[in-house]
Amino acid sequence: MNRWGWDVFVRRMLWSLALTLGLATCASAQFGAPSLGKIIVQIREAGGARVSMPAWVRLYSDVDMYERTSNARENERVIFEEVPIGEYHIEVRVPGYRMAINDASLLQANAIAYVFVDLRLESSPNSPTAANSKSGPPIMAPKARKALEQAATALRENDLKKAQAQLNVTKKLSPNHPEVHYLQGLIYFQEQNNAGARASLETAINFYPKHAGALASLGATLYRLGDFPAAVAALDKAVEISPQNWQSHRALVMCHIRLRAYDKALAHAERAIETSGGKSPELQVLLARVLIALNEKDKARSELHAFLTGNPGHAESAAAQRLLSILMGEMNAPNAPAPEAGPSPSAGSTAGMDAAVATVRVNAELPEVRSGPGRWAPPTVDDTSPVLQKNATCKLSEVLAGTGKRALALVASLERVSATETVEQTDVDADGNQSQARANTFSYRVSIIETRPGNLSVEESRQAVTRSAAPSKYLTNGLGAMALIFHPYYVKDFEMRCEGLTEIQGQAAWSIYFKQRADVPSRFYQYTLQEGSFNIPLKGRAWIAANNFQVLRLETDLVEPVKKLRLDQEHLVIEYQPVDFKSRKVRLWLPVHAERYSYFRGQRSVHQHSFADYQVFSVDVSSKPGAEKKP
Repeated sequence: MNRWGWDVFVRRMLWSLALTLGLATCASAQFGAPSLGKIIVQIREAGGARVSMPAWVRLYSDVDMYERTSNARENERVIFEEVPIGEYHIEVRVPGYRMAINDASLLQANAIAYVFVDLRLESSPNSPTAANSKSGPPIMAPKARKALEQAATALRENDLKKAQAQLNVTKKLSPNHPEVHYLQGLIYFQEQNNAGARASLETAINFYPKHAGALASLGATLYRLGDFPAAVAALDKAVEISPQNWQSHRALVMCHIRLRAYDKALAHAERAIETSGGKSPELQVLLARVLIALNEKDKARSELHAFLTGNPGHAESAAAQRLLSILMGEMNAPNAPAPEAGPSPSAGSTAGMDAAVATVRVNAELPEVRSGPGRWAPPTVDDTSPVLQKNATCKLSEVLAGTGKRALALVASLERVSATETVEQTDVDADGNQSQARANTFSYRVSIIETRPGNLSVEESRQAVTRSAAPSKYLTNGLGAMALIFHPYYVKDFEMRCEGLTEIQGQAAWSIYFKQRADVPSRFYQYTLQEGSFNIPLKGRAWIAANNFQVLRLETDLVEPVKKLRLDQEHLVIEYQPVDFKSRKVRLWLPVHAERYSYFRGQRSVHQHSFADYQVFSVDVSSKPGAEKKP
């Protein structure tokens, strides 16, 4: 074995020893005192409702024979005190529900791990709980339902103060019910609090994924924020659950108009008219706008004639007459007018919502989406704030220590990773309209190398597999390493604060806000151009799993525009999921989806990256440098 091979071998053995010592169960602190922590388990139904039956909870480790059990009464939290640091599994059994197994990690003394366990009903119709349950939303107690109805009535009357007061009463009685978060989202929407509306509606959907009203309202909120692709995704789910909801079809028309996907807009416009039953005749005007965009002028004229004939004196008559005049050549207009935004989707709910809530509307009209940086992209981390859990103390040093250990493990394991990467590129004009997406698929490889003590280098390569369009002039690199912000080498470069315990995708998570320190040179993020390399200061927010300190989601923004590069805006979103490499018995949390919104040198663009088919390649230390073997 040559010297290079021995260096790699020794380094890997040292990393393995360090990780084993750091995560071993029943590890001892100085002077032999055991290092202990606490694990808090919250048990609930997948829809957020309380579990009405006793639960049996088992905490155990794969490393040794450590095991503890506990019985929980209705809606109780289970707290395991004085647990040795290490990696654990939590098994929960409740009659009538499927067994659930979650993971938890204690990485240092006095650490606290929070675990949310969502139980799902057994498929058997004879199970005690399934026999009395339906596939709809969870049941709400009568007292809480009454308070919710009063809140809905106040909101319908636009008495937001009273609506919030009544909803606060409901929150105390049923804090995790999806309707509570749904109605809170509607109140925030009326108050123009887009960030709050989005967070509350997403929470409602996490508790009850089939909540068509919350999905439709989320679509309206995302439309207001200018995130049209995300709005389409939410509204598509809404119409899948409730295909007869014409308001959601109407909202999809407006979203697809903004995206210039006129064929899709046409299909939803026709569906909206079909399902509305004549309740909204102005849909004919919206359909005419889509037909104009598709250059179907004869059909557009017919729709406008029919609307004006059948609805004299309608509020949309003037707009319809103007469009008809343009089509008939009575106005000197060289180009047909661009389709305009119409009314918003209704926030009314579907099955499971009573009449009081079902009649609530989000808004009469969606606001105009203004051009310029910030409106066509998601809001920055400074413009949003997470919805936080109460009575959860966040210890920043503990969270950073745990996340730092995960970053060390990533570097130790990630010698070389390959994946299939799909990149969709979209240009955005000054009005926020997006061009048709251009998609390319690559064979992607990434490795992280320590070039010198205190400095890590990310090496990447892309080889085209399929190409439907010319690649972008600028590609986003380094996505696989962005979580290394929490590596001990870099974490001190940032101001960090723990905002509290929140929830994302049904998991308990610590919300960590970070910002490049002004007194430390920026070295983590870099733009490499023909004229040289430029370090870019970042700020952002990370969602750190409260049960194992893995990064679940990361968002970053520029601390300030970089004038010398004409880089006015960049917003990056990365979502992570666990990837198991069975041949090496290792699990890594790696990016599965990323979005980059940039306003660079006068051009707005959106890049969406999706990663699949991850594989790990190791370096064969018995051969010369650079040789690879696939496990």
